[in-house]
Amino acid sequence: MKRPNPCLYPVSLFLILAALAVLPAGATAVVTSTTAAGRVSYLPMEGAGSKLQGLRGTAGLTVPSGSPPLEWHGGPVMPSQEAFAIFWAPSGYSFPSGYEAGITEYLENVAADSGHSTNVYSVSAQYEGSNGHASYEDSFGGSVLDTHAYPSTGTCPAYEGFNGAEYTACLSDAKIQAEVQTVRGEQSWPSGTGAEYYVVLPPEVGSCFGTTVGSGCFDKEFCAYHSFASSPTAIYANISYSPEDPSGCGVGEYPNGHANGNLDDTLSSLSHEANESITDPLLNAWFDKKGFEDGDECRNSSDDYGPALGGSAGALFNESIDGAHYYLQQEWSNDINNCAQRVGPAKPAIANPGTITPGQVVEFNGSGSVPGDGGIVSYKWEFGDGGTGSGVHPLHTYAAVGAYTVTLTVTDDGGFAYSTSRKVEVVPPEGGGKEGGGGEKPGPTPSPSPSPVPTSSPAAQPVAPGIAVAAARAKVKSGIVLLKLTCKGGGACSGAVKLLDRGLIGHARFRIGAGKSVTLHVKLTRSGVTLLSSSGGALQVSLSGTGVRHRSVALVPAA
Repeated sequence: MKRPNPCLYPVSLFLILAALAVLPAGATAVVTSTTAAGRVSYLPMEGAGSKLQGLRGTAGLTVPSGSPPLEWHGGPVMPSQEAFAIFWAPSGYSFPSGYEAGITEYLENVAADSGHSTNVYSVSAQYEGSNGHASYEDSFGGSVLDTHAYPSTGTCPAYEGFNGAEYTACLSDAKIQAEVQTVRGEQSWPSGTGAEYYVVLPPEVGSCFGTTVGSGCFDKEFCAYHSFASSPTAIYANISYSPEDPSGCGVGEYPNGHANGNLDDTLSSLSHEANESITDPLLNAWFDKKGFEDGDECRNSSDDYGPALGGSAGALFNESIDGAHYYLQQEWSNDINNCAQRVGPAKPAIANPGTITPGQVVEFNGSGSVPGDGGIVSYKWEFGDGGTGSGVHPLHTYAAVGAYTVTLTVTDDGGFAYSTSRKVEVVPPEGGGKEGGGGEKPGPTPSPSPSPVPTSSPAAQPVAPGIAVAAARAKVKSGIVLLKLTCKGGGACSGAVKLLDRGLIGHARFRIGAGKSVTLHVKLTRSGVTLLSSSGGALQVSLSGTGVRHRSVALVPAA
């Protein structure tokens, strides 16, 4: 994903919100401090007496929506993520049977599915930071049962949770951060932005940002959070025992059953923090103008989880990761301007090149490929004879008669590749049949006629395709967007445009000659027409796709 211009915002930790302190209606983001991490930013309720949408059983509270899209603020992303689990449970505390094994198996499954666009971790791969592109390149580095005693001084006190749960031990963020560095050193585990440490806490163990309950605590203000330690850098997440408060931190669906301590409640929190760490590891990369990260945009939304893939009520699943079933929250995708469970795949297509003869310069055509959520950023070709090419319309020459398999691989902005193949036949030129056989003897050889001057060279190199640039404003007549596109660059432009406003509201394909302009007619969907009519004027939408420069476009009803 192309990075917008960096802006500076005072943002640090981001939370999954379980319940929020009562503040005046209309209050903006609450920023507090922690001993270790500095500033903590989260959004309060809109006002007392309203109802929290999206969390069960927490009447009297609400969480304001974010303000997407996510914007880049100059920081790095995680180009890869090696996951480590620290199960911190000293004498007197323990995890339910199957809980540790379930988290370990989940992290192993996420690693095994690495590189695929089929689960929610793929959504975060679209974002780019100061150190390059994020990716779904996960591995599992290991886990440890940490039996170090909980600190008794300089930390938060025992407290009661939102629904009455008793937390007999409490860990401040400073103590959690220090423990990450201690265990990391003992295990000789790596530092830097390529590793994340999940500090998993057992039942009856609370945690707070500071040393007081008023500083913000698990099961009172949050379910989980992520941050980082310095000297050396260590990315970590507090994964508290979410099943302790199923109404505030639970998911309500248990595809892995209940015998493991309702593990599914915790896994959704862990997925949320993992994806936010990938896109914002040092809390200075991707978040919106209200401070919401990619997971926050889809928390307490109208549809936190999206449609189920299978299962029955109470045991539905919406993700299949290395064959295992999970129920995880969606993540925000700038590509489609909406929450997503996974990246919608591109569909490559190879047009029939027609009759091919040896020595002929053939123009292959991949313009029928359909972009997925991440568009198409590259086309790579293998022609079956050892030759390769790139671009939408590569040229190639076959030297010999035969059958060849041509493969086109397209790649989207998250680095996910999709391929298709077709057979082509290279046949002898007309009149150039096989030698031998019975028949009349050939007559005298005629005098050769002058050879025609070739109009093109068989070795001609393909011209790099151009890119279509859309105007900043487009009129709309009878539900049709009149979008002006200009082809810039050395070659012709082709591809598809997508108009997005919390989902796809219009799309159309195009092909434009080099240096030319056209007015593309894009039909709005029903929801697009509704959004435009309710906008009270211009509707600002995102334009993306393939072969076109991404930008914001104002749709204006024609007079």
